[in-house]
Amino acid sequence: TVRVCDAEIEALARRVGFSDAEFRAAFTRELRGGDRSLRERRDGTCVFDAARRGCKVYPDRPHQCRTWPCWRAVLHSPERWAEEAAGCPGMGRGPLHDAASIECARADDGSSGVLPR
Repeated sequence: TVRVCDAEIEALARRVGFSDAEFRAAFTRELRGGDRSLRERRDGTCVFDAARRGCKVYPDRPHQCRTWPCWRAVLHSPERWAEEAAGCPGMGRGPLHDAASIECARADDGSSGVLPR
């Protein structure tokens, strides 16, 4: 589940050339409690994931995506990290991040339903 706030919906709608209302109807769903999330495909992947090319909306990706893979659920255990890394071509590549940066991202990963303004 990738939660999105109104500002993120507006940016994503512009990126794909939809009105906010069209974007909400086509690409989001309402969660219990009233939050909105991006829809997933039947296999659980994001509707904006283009196999082998990556994210189709990368410059405007939601806050929660920007903090990946430093989500609480992924950092829960070494086993969970390894499980996610097996399906993510970007994990384990690129520059290393210090513990303080990882903790900051984990604390504000967007998964709690508290979204950026």
